[in-house]
Amino acid sequence: MRCGRLSSNGLISFSEKAIKYKLLQFIYKESKEREHIEKYNTIGRDAPGDLERWLRITLTKDEKETLIWIWGDLLRLRLITPTGKDLVVPDNWSACRQRQRGHRGKIIRRIR
Repeated sequence: MRCGRLSSNGLISFSEKAIKYKLLQFIYKESKEREHIEKYNTIGRDAPGDLERWLRITLTKDEKETLIWIWGDLLRLRLITPTGKDLVVPDNWSACRQRQRGHRGKIIRRIR
């Protein structure tokens, strides 16, 4: 799978599939080091998020909006799971599911 940026009419942005894969890679990596990953710290709002710093790029507002939807898709596909750290917004704090760790081929098939 090609995870680079796509050019369209002089604008450069990630494809949805590529950014979904990169987000899952980031969550997987961070889940090894931390117990919880917070949605908006990862995506960023008005400032760069952890994902942008990890990728060493600046995401557009549209890409960040897409990431918010993708976060929900990853929850729905059960590739990440809420940790329940925050009872007010439990889906914002997530981690890679233990079952999915180390099954890269299965993850890629579920994303497509």
